[in-house]
Amino acid sequence: MTVSNNAQQAAQDLQAISPPDVTQQLQLLSLPEAARILPTQNGKRISTATLWRWISKGLNGQRLKCYRFGKRISVTVPDLLEFGAAVAEAHGTAQVAAAPARRKPTDKQRERAIRAAEENLKRKGVRV
Repeated sequence: MTVSNNAQQAAQDLQAISPPDVTQQLQLLSLPEAARILPTQNGKRISTATLWRWISKGLNGQRLKCYRFGKRISVTVPDLLEFGAAVAEAHGTAQVAAAPARRKPTDKQRERAIRAAEENLKRKGVRV
């Protein structure tokens, strides 16, 4: 066996025992990259500060999963989708405070509103 054959064999052995490249299975996105791929709200992108808030504090009791490598913070598309689904589910089941019941106007208030509307129409020259 020559040196090149030994090197080829060692490379094959190493490839056989080493786990597949993680970035091929799961693409890591920086926060600005993630903000660019998320849907916009009224034409505005979601800011990286919002993504950081979702990571650190969460939204509706759900936190966005992140991966930290030193100072670099990354997220994955599946984690973004999972977070979105969890927030949507939590939002749908969350207790929403009911709007206060609107009271009906009294007869006096109703008559006053009718008189004000009639006077407004007279000023504009509309016959009542």
